[in-house]
Amino acid sequence: MSDSNGQENLPAVYSLKSSLPGLLVGSTNKRDVDESHRTMGERFPIRIGVNAVIVEDEHLLAVKFDDDSGIHYNLPGGGVDQGESLTDALAREVYEETATEIRVGSLVFVHVYYPPVHGHAYGSTHKLTLFFESGLTGATSPTLPKRPDRHQVAVEWLPIETIDEQPLLPELDAWGAIINGDQTNRFVVE
Repeated sequence: MSDSNGQENLPAVYSLKSSLPGLLVGSTNKRDVDESHRTMGERFPIRIGVNAVIVEDEHLLAVKFDDDSGIHYNLPGGGVDQGESLTDALAREVYEETATEIRVGSLVFVHVYYPPVHGHAYGSTHKLTLFFESGLTGATSPTLPKRPDRHQVAVEWLPIETIDEQPLLPELDAWGAIINGDQTNRFVVE
C-alpha cells in the first residue's frame, strides 16, 4: 500500500510509539520506520542470543567454561548471526559447543542484560537472550567438540536438584523453578 506521495506504508501494527530517542511516534511510512530502526541500531546496539534448556533424567545440559569470570556454566547456545533464524542459530550454536544435534521447542523465558544496571558484570554489550526448551535428537551424545572455544573445558549434565547452587550464568535466583516449568515469570530482568 502506498500513500499519496508514492511511499510504501506498513500496516498500522508497525506504528511505533515510544519515548526512546530515534523512534518515530506513530509513523507507518516504511522509509521513516526503516530510518528509525537504522538510527536506533546505531544508538542502541543489542546482541540477540539463544540458549537451549535441555533436561534429561533430572539433569540439565551445560557447557563448562574457565575464563576471566572463573569456572562457570552456561546453557549451550550463543549469538544469532545476521540473516539467521532463531532456531537455526540455536541448532548451530548447540552443535558448535556440544557436538550434538537438537530439536528446538517452545520459548521458556527471556533474559535481558543491561550493563549499566548490572555494573558491567558480564561485559559492556547489551544482550537480549531467548531460552528455548530443546531436546537431543538421539543421533549423538553431547561431548566437548574437536575445536572448542578456547575457554570451554567440558560439557556436563548438572543435577537439577542442585542447580541453584551451581555457578550457572546468567546468575538467576530462580533457575530451578524455570527449568521445572514455572511459567509465572517468563521475562527476567536482573
